[in-house]
Amino acid sequence: MADGFRINTALPFGQEQAFCFFRESHSRVPALFTKHPFHMRFLLIIPVILFLGLSCKTGETSGTKAAADNNSSADMKGPRVAIECNLYDYDYKSAGPAYPDMFPYVYQGAGRSRIFEAYTVRFQLTHQPPLVPMTNYEIPWIKPDNYNDQNGNFITYIRNGYEKSLANPYISVQYIRKDVPHASSIDSLLHWVNGIVMDLDGAKVLTAEYKIETVSGKTARCQEFKYPDQGPRAGKTLAYAYIDFNDEYIVGLVLTTVNDTDYPLNKPLFEELIRSFCT
Repeated sequence: MADGFRINTALPFGQEQAFCFFRESHSRVPALFTKHPFHMRFLLIIPVILFLGLSCKTGETSGTKAAADNNSSADMKGPRVAIECNLYDYDYKSAGPAYPDMFPYVYQGAGRSRIFEAYTVRFQLTHQPPLVPMTNYEIPWIKPDNYNDQNGNFITYIRNGYEKSLANPYISVQYIRKDVPHASSIDSLLHWVNGIVMDLDGAKVLTAEYKIETVSGKTARCQEFKYPDQGPRAGKTLAYAYIDFNDEYIVGLVLTTVNDTDYPLNKPLFEELIRSFCT
């Protein structure tokens, strides 16, 4: 199935929620979209989604939370699952992918683990409650047909009981090939993202950089940003992490929140997910 994926050069600007940021702000960084041929501009869009999130005020669905999450703080204090790197302890491929028609592939691992595979990338993450993994077909703002060997989304984690809404916190897990502009290395990505985010009015760096060691021995390089509302675009607090996977790909995890109270509630879950990274 992977061989059948091709670059989609038509930007889906009809997606009001997902792409309102780019319609409003691409004039801020015109060189980003004009210095490259048109067929390369799409390749720049997915990394921007990874870095800046997708939340917009206009057309946004309700941010109310379902009754299943009556006490979020209590969920955070519940028992935690031990994180183990057991990717090769069993034949996870014998049953096939959890969703055979979906690419990138997602396999059920042991317990709360999920195994992700695309091209030369394969790794495992283990989430803690109350996170719930959602496939690309279950998240309304994700368009998997746009993904290819250059970049794509493996999965999106939301909190149990929360609506699937850009107004609510979510964690994206993605891959980026190193021949995508500005993605040749993590240093290059960090430099580019800083330039994009800090161009926004009122943006500030919460944490310039910190590192998280994963159970597989790889290091995630992380940063935190916050910026206020930008007209119709909602303000956000973001934490993102990059892991240098191999000579071809970087894996990225991004926590996006709109409500100020959601960020401290979900940051520990995000960091535990990063630590569980297993190859």
